[in-house]
Amino acid sequence: MKLKSAWSRNGAIEHLAGQATQGAKRSFRHMDEMQKVVLPRLYERDIDVLMQEELIFNEAVCEVFSRALGLKSHFHVTQCALSVVDQTGETDLLARFTDEGDNRGVILIENKIDASFQPAQPERYRARANEIATNGEAAYCVLIAPRRYSIGKADSISHFDACVSHEEIAEAVGASQTDRAKHRAALLLRAVEQARSSYMIIPAP
Repeated sequence: MKLKSAWSRNGAIEHLAGQATQGAKRSFRHMDEMQKVVLPRLYERDIDVLMQEELIFNEAVCEVFSRALGLKSHFHVTQCALSVVDQTGETDLLARFTDEGDNRGVILIENKIDASFQPAQPERYRARANEIATNGEAAYCVLIAPRRYSIGKADSISHFDACVSHEEIAEAVGASQTDRAKHRAALLLRAVEQARSSYMIIPAP
């Protein structure tokens, strides 16, 4: 009886080990399937939502913005709102930050994939930033877009304090090398690829 019990226990162990092996194989198959996911067509709102999370939680992304703006100290985003509308128009992302010296500021971000600027849109961003600055806060307006978006738009882009490319942001997002980070970086690069193959939308007069 003791021998039979021992064999029963061994059989149970082998059974559980077999189940674990099968479970691991299913997990690896799932990972392979995830890696083969076809990335969708992305819209600016999709990138806005991704950027909101990255600005709040990803120090590497904040560092990209800090360098682009020429800030002397690192900053931490304390709040980031989407689609903020006032009498002058809409701001895609409005990020409030605090730097290492406990100074506070605001970054107004316009996100473009392939659409042209709306009439006087860059000027309205500049006006909003200037209005915030009159209250004693540092205020910056930043354009984020695929690198090639700036071609032929120097006058419009000059109203922004900085232009940060989707490619730069993707590099910062993917730097941690986790599967999730790689996927999110791929989404940003998908937007870049999309911009290369799409036409420019001209706003109605």
